[in-house]
Amino acid sequence: MSAAPAWLVVDRVSVGYGRRAVVEELSITLPAGTIGCLLGPSGCGKTTVLRAIAGFEPLLAGHIELGGETVASVQLQRPPEERRVGMVFQDHALFPHLTVLDNVRFGLQRQPDAAGRALRMLETVGLAHAARRYPHELSGGQQQRVALARALAPEPRLLLLDEPFANLDIELRERLGLELRHLLKSAGITALMVTHDQHEAFAIADDIGVMSEGRIQQWDSAYNLYHRPGNRFVADFVGQGTFVTGIVAGDRQLQLELGLVHSPQPVTCTEHGDLCPQGCAVDVLLRPDDVIHDDLSPVTAEVLAKAFRGAEFLYTLRLASGATVLSLVPSHHNHAIGERIGIRLELDHVVAFRREGAAQCA
Repeated sequence: MSAAPAWLVVDRVSVGYGRRAVVEELSITLPAGTIGCLLGPSGCGKTTVLRAIAGFEPLLAGHIELGGETVASVQLQRPPEERRVGMVFQDHALFPHLTVLDNVRFGLQRQPDAAGRALRMLETVGLAHAARRYPHELSGGQQQRVALARALAPEPRLLLLDEPFANLDIELRERLGLELRHLLKSAGITALMVTHDQHEAFAIADDIGVMSEGRIQQWDSAYNLYHRPGNRFVADFVGQGTFVTGIVAGDRQLQLELGLVHSPQPVTCTEHGDLCPQGCAVDVLLRPDDVIHDDLSPVTAEVLAKAFRGAEFLYTLRLASGATVLSLVPSHHNHAIGERIGIRLELDHVVAFRREGAAQCA
């Protein structure tokens, strides 16, 4: 089966305000029908990328293509209304004086059977029964569905979502995220969303770009971002974890305070995949699911803190050296603060980064 053609191409795009560059040399390619996500902290430039794609911000460099057509470059700026791009905002941006049906119909004024099209979109998002209500009569989740229906009604070539569930509670956010993914996939819609919430990104997107200071640090699947982060920023930002010191004992071995670790692959310690020589000092990323509670283990750690999560506790543990690690433990193992418990490592993926200034790695 051939790969889907590229539908959205953002090629070495830079965007700035005045002399300050907010986005620099950023590139994204989304195949048709793919859901992409820009994930990063506030102020990293992810919303600026959406605004540039939609046509609200001019480019300082690079170009943007949509469906094989260039819609933006340094010399060309197609207006937003000619790009056929739908947008969903975190504040919904619904018209309070219009009914739900009229809100959805707003972008269809020149189309025949606009009311029928709008009602069908409300049926798609499960809100046909609320067509005659006003936005203030709906819950936050229902308002977000109306905003989604309004964005999809004109059949956009691309859907952009700016922190779409930021104002909703966690449980509703997760449920609507799954519903959104199903809707977009069923309709074959190409979409790009931005969020600071990694759980939201993982639930909805096919591919995710982790952003920092206007640049994409890694564009990958959620699985690879978590288990194979390309640099320290991605390792710190995605998931939970701590770094512990280790020494490379061979091409597939690391000596840690917690014992000798055997790696399925040769140990690399740079984002370029360079092999770590024997004796090299490295920082090894340990996720909470890498540290296993084992009463029979000779290695013990002190319980510094614990967070009850229903089926599990998340323990913060202090090693003999003073370093801390996290461990997910079934909740029937209810240990007291200050208690020492046995632990062992169970690593499927070894993620190591060369310690800065480590002379033995030169």
